[in-house]
Amino acid sequence: MIAVHFGAGNIGRGFIGQLLHQANYSLTFLDVNDEVVQELKQKSSYQVIETGAGAKTHTISNFTALNSNTEFDEAAKVIASAQVLTTSVGPNVLKFLAPLIVAGLKIRDSAQPLIVMACENAIRATDILKSEIEKLTKKGNIEKKNEKISWKYYYNEEDIVIIPKFNFNIETNYTNLEGNKFSSKNQNFQIETAWQRTAFI
Repeated sequence: MIAVHFGAGNIGRGFIGQLLHQANYSLTFLDVNDEVVQELKQKSSYQVIETGAGAKTHTISNFTALNSNTEFDEAAKVIASAQVLTTSVGPNVLKFLAPLIVAGLKIRDSAQPLIVMACENAIRATDILKSEIEKLTKKGNIEKKNEKISWKYYYNEEDIVIIPKFNFNIETNYTNLEGNKFSSKNQNFQIETAWQRTAFI
């Protein structure tokens, strides 16, 4: 059995890692801290040391680690083959995990369920993660078209997004901004509506 855990910090290695090891899972830690990832790759085991009366020392083995940024494809393949996925990254970071999880689900046998548990210090953390995943998978429910130019306010990973760059004097030329035409990389653009006078880049 295979388990994937996002977050190779103290909670991930010391608490959740121990539980998954005791349940006989082959564990892959996913983290963006490359120093921690490389250290785990070089180890065959590590110890979790309890404190207090009757404390025990647990040896954790049968694990590996991947950098979820630089080893994205490899991490997606592990997710595709896992039975359990857990997290301990902080509730505000959950949204950044969704693209990798979705990448793994896309190449996964749809008949094989994946148990997902967000082990975070937040109420209904797993629902938060579920919502972020659904934003990337329910394409039909998140497209909205403008009456004039038919553009999508949400994009998927297969879409190509181009943000053209051009120079504009916001103080003196703002009144002429709407309707202004410009080109970038052999493509023509026109500004239909301008809402923000101070946030142009």
